[in-house]
Amino acid sequence: GFANGWAVESNNSEDDEVKHVFFEKHAVESAYLELNDAQMTPRGFGFWVIEEEGKNDIYYAKYLGQILGLPEVANGFVALE
Repeated sequence: GFANGWAVESNNSEDDEVKHVFFEKHAVESAYLELNDAQMTPRGFGFWVIEEEGKNDIYYAKYLGQILGLPEVANGFVALE
């Protein structure tokens, strides 16, 4: 799964022990669209940690809803617990 907003700070670290990467919304959307065009559309996305939604102004649930064309998620109408 994608590392959520908590990963932004350590993504800029020079620490060799960092075991995650943070992808910006545009990179996720671009990869999804390229895979879709190649008829290899992902069946879904996962990300860590829902409690961190909004940290560092990163809203993966909203972004992924937009990418997948799910307005009820993108607009925050679905309770994510």
